[in-house]
Amino acid sequence: MEKPELVDWVTIKTNHRNNKLPEELLTEDEVKQMIDVANHPRDKTIVAVLYDSGCRISELGNLKFKHIQFDQYGAVITVDGKTGMRRVRLISSVPYLSAWIAIHPDNDNPDAYLWIGRGAGNVANMFPTPAIDEDAAFSAATH
Repeated sequence: MEKPELVDWVTIKTNHRNNKLPEELLTEDEVKQMIDVANHPRDKTIVAVLYDSGCRISELGNLKFKHIQFDQYGAVITVDGKTGMRRVRLISSVPYLSAWIAIHPDNDNPDAYLWIGRGAGNVANMFPTPAIDEDAAFSAATH
């Protein structure tokens, strides 16, 4: 198809490197296995929220309590990522999220980070790196 002269100077770059075939994606059972073997409520919640939301790891890294709203359907988180700010509905991960919030040491502070280290401080700086390597997670879930 030929582009009109008005826009023929516009080029569209597509990124095909992250295209996954359905058989390459984690199944619900594999995700449940990962949650079951996680040894900390925070880690269980990270896996559950990643799967439930479809968010990028980097979008969840700076999540604060003020970005989470619970309602009768589950919860909505507001994330800021590569595509800008957006609201994401959570359903299946809400029990894990609620359990983590209940034991979070700063859960009454709306400006506190949701993901804190087991020592002190926000763990957001680990999120943009492959903190949860999909290949390792898949391997762990299937062995």
